[in-house]
Parts: sequence; structure tokens; C-alpha cells
Amino acid sequence: MLLVPVLCFCLPCVIRLMGMLQGPQRRKGARQDEIEKLPVVKYREVQDMEDDACAICLVEYEAEDELRKLPCRHAFHKTCVDSWLAVNASCPNCRARCFEEEDGEGEEKIADDAPAPVGDNLA
Repeated sequence: MLLVPVLCFCLPCVIRLMGMLQGPQRRKGARQDEIEKLPVVKYREVQDMEDDACAICLVEYEAEDELRKLPCRHAFHKTCVDSWLAVNASCPNCRARCFEEEDGEGEEKIADDAPAPVGDNLA
């Protein structure tokens, strides 16, 4: 019962712990080299943001924050989403896969047909 507040306020720690507990055969996350291929932008440069806060850590963005943009056009704090993607290679908001499975030659591809963010369909 005492661990509930600790787990609720330390989501990045929980994500890292989940990643360590997974065995290599159950790996659902992305490799670090795949994650690093995704673009990084400053918050002040992003024009089409739906939210003013990171959906992972719930902290509001500031002008100089580095955000990593996913193929589905959602963006999160770079450190938050990098930890998330290491455990689960899909968007935390819309669950779209961020990476395609490896093909026979060992090359990975970023999914081009990821669905649009939910907020874009409301207009």
C-alpha cells in the first residue's frame, strides 16, 4: 500500500524497471540506434503541438526543452520517450508502432503509414 504513491510519482523509474525485468526473448522495445534516428526538435520550434505537457512525465514544456518527434507526429521530452521506446516501441498516446520489424537484411525502417494523432481527426 505504501508503494502506490511512489510508483505513481516515479513513472520513468517504473518504465526503466520494466525494461530490466524483460528477458531478451520478450523484447518489445526498440534498440538505441533505432531510437536515435527519430528527429529531435526544440519545443519552441514545434508549431503543431496538441499538448503543453509531456504525456509521460506530465511536466509542462519549456522553450528550450528537447522533444523527440515520433512518426505519428506526437512529441515528448527526449529523455522520457527514449526510456519508453526502449521498453515498448509504440507511441504512448496513440499506440502506433514507431518502427517496422527488421527485414531479412537487418535494416530497420520507420513506419510511414502510422495513423494520424487522434486530435487531427476532430475537425
